[in-house]
Amino acid sequence: MKTTKRLSALFCFFLLLKLTMAQSDADYEKLKQAMWSDPDFKVTETPDKWKDESAVILAKSYEYVVKKEVFLNYVYENIYLHKRVKLLDKSAVNEFSEFSFENDYRKSYSFLSPYEIKDISVGIKVIKPSGKESIIDLKEAVLNEIKEGYNKKEFKKIAISDLEQGDIIDYFYCIKNTYVERYYKILDPVYYMLVEDYPIVQQKFNVKTLRQIYFNSKSMNGAPALKQTDKDDESSYTFVDKDREKSVSNLWAYPLRIYPVVKFQAFYIMNKVLNQLDFMRFFLSEKKTNNSNVDIAHTEVLAKKIYNTQYLFDYLATSDGKSYLKSNFDKKTPTDTLVKHLFYFYRNYMYNYNMVNAILRNTSYNRADISENTIMLAFSDVLKSRKINHDLVFTIPNYISDISNLILPVELNYLIRIKGNPDYFIGDFSSFALFKSINSSFQGNNAYAVNIPVTSNTRAQKIVIPTDKADANSEVTIVNAKFKENQMDSLEVNINRTLSGINRESSYSSLITEFKYLNTISPKQKKKEKEKEKEKTKKQSQKDLNAEKERKQRQEQQQKDSEKRLQESFKDEFGADDNFKIRSYSVNQLGLWDYKKDLVYQVSFNIGNVLKKIGANYLLEVGKVIPKQLELNKNDIDRKVDVYAPYPRAFEYKISIEIPSSYRIKGIEKLNYNIVNPTGGFISKADIQNNILTINVKKYYINQFEKVTEWPKMVEFIEAAYNFTQQNILLEKI
Repeated sequence: MKTTKRLSALFCFFLLLKLTMAQSDADYEKLKQAMWSDPDFKVTETPDKWKDESAVILAKSYEYVVKKEVFLNYVYENIYLHKRVKLLDKSAVNEFSEFSFENDYRKSYSFLSPYEIKDISVGIKVIKPSGKESIIDLKEAVLNEIKEGYNKKEFKKIAISDLEQGDIIDYFYCIKNTYVERYYKILDPVYYMLVEDYPIVQQKFNVKTLRQIYFNSKSMNGAPALKQTDKDDESSYTFVDKDREKSVSNLWAYPLRIYPVVKFQAFYIMNKVLNQLDFMRFFLSEKKTNNSNVDIAHTEVLAKKIYNTQYLFDYLATSDGKSYLKSNFDKKTPTDTLVKHLFYFYRNYMYNYNMVNAILRNTSYNRADISENTIMLAFSDVLKSRKINHDLVFTIPNYISDISNLILPVELNYLIRIKGNPDYFIGDFSSFALFKSINSSFQGNNAYAVNIPVTSNTRAQKIVIPTDKADANSEVTIVNAKFKENQMDSLEVNINRTLSGINRESSYSSLITEFKYLNTISPKQKKKEKEKEKEKTKKQSQKDLNAEKERKQRQEQQQKDSEKRLQESFKDEFGADDNFKIRSYSVNQLGLWDYKKDLVYQVSFNIGNVLKKIGANYLLEVGKVIPKQLELNKNDIDRKVDVYAPYPRAFEYKISIEIPSSYRIKGIEKLNYNIVNPTGGFISKADIQNNILTINVKKYYINQFEKVTEWPKMVEFIEAAYNFTQQNILLEKI
């Protein structure tokens, strides 16, 4: 009976697919007619107040439609974006002279069971000042491919020729997603920003939900509230917004926290599934209702629902964690030792699981990545089985909003607080995370802690997640430099750098490959690699030989890519020219374990053009021997929004430059700075002894968040650091 139903469903699906393809041309013409007949898109003139802008969006329309098919197991999600833009200068002409858009695709669990279809429709036309319109022939679009690790993505690109200042470009982009889902489908969240790079004369927003759809949304930062209207089985949530100024590029600012935004998400969940996914009821209201509030203050209710839904977090991950502790530690093992080893077990577990997934995505088999939330819950369950006192902590990434604005389930993140003396957090399972580290997205956040296990007396406690001290995320760079013998046009530089905390993370892609990482975190993997090397002399099948060849090629390519990134990184850091080349480098310590926390490496290279000749003397450009410092522009200085910095951090540079004995240094007093205030500081001190110029520099940011009123204090030491790099000192011929 089940087989008959399955075959019937497949027949209906392929019949629908065939009919869809047959109707596509007719549907596209109807779509063009609907888009380009909208009376709001007839405007051609820009307001006088925006006449000096690069471009102006004369009209914008966004429509999101989601519905469940009546009898078939299809959920449809249609997204329509339409814009009409007037180009006022050459920069805008260049910006719109090329369009890229996704290609259609079909995605499936297996060949006979398609479960997702994405159809893309695009229309582009150009309106000249004379009123002449020309529709761009998209058959000329060129298919391209982007590769990201094991994954690849196709897109099309087309050039828009003969664009000129004063032209209007009117285009729409339509995505039609079809999901084959029998019981439930949680659609991706959407964050609709009301601002863009160009000012907007008028924009219309409309979400339509039809049949069995739950809908959550929240308007933030002054965005208009959604107006709901109902008609039969359809609900619409709309607003119209006019005269919206353009966004302003701000250093260290999260757009979702400073600009008007509407965030929303749609859900199709059958009642019998919802009864099992009981934790989802915490987020959902009624169908045909815009749910804009979640009672996050009572997260003990949510925690209880989560733990009552045991299959929610991966059973295998929980079971493997319990087995790991049982096999390696007895009941006398101190709690902190258990927690530390369990942390590193799960960090490696998550990386290995998701790496295998990345490889499988290139096959017909698909499975979901294991999420950090899943690992946190598994971690908590293992702790509970060992009777280790801890809290489950609920928060939201700081680049989205405060937890008081939580409305979408996908935004909720979990951390663990181990109760002890003192308490500490498990807050990051990413590849390079260390024991007791907390992801920077959660530091300083408001959160709710719920003691585990949850009882009838348990109540959520509002807390603030700790923030690192600046020195916990430090970079110490020792620079030893000297002029090449009889060559004053080139400086030999040797760098020794030690990175701690979060500052380590940005350097890993330049210093470690996937293979080296795996060999470091997994001794078994390293042993397996050695065993493979020993077995090379044994007879191998052609398949094994091909696999080995492919593995080596991938390893070599990763090494080349890594070295290229390192080269580009230091070239940019020291403002070197195109002839820059690293002579050598070595990694002394990877910093992947609690007992060796720091990343330590050395790099050697030459820098040219550090001296300017003045007669028999030279001017030494100090900025060439220290990493580039941030230069603020007028827009940065005249800041109007709060500061959301990455994390508290500190940078130290200990510079020694050997000066040729036939020269003496003058003007080092210009290199002494001391700017310190409650937001951070920049301190430098220069000294000369035995023809060795020594410069000690420290720059640090105390806080992750600063009110805009504190920004001028930050400007003081940021500008001092930049001015330091602009100083020249004299090498006077003796």
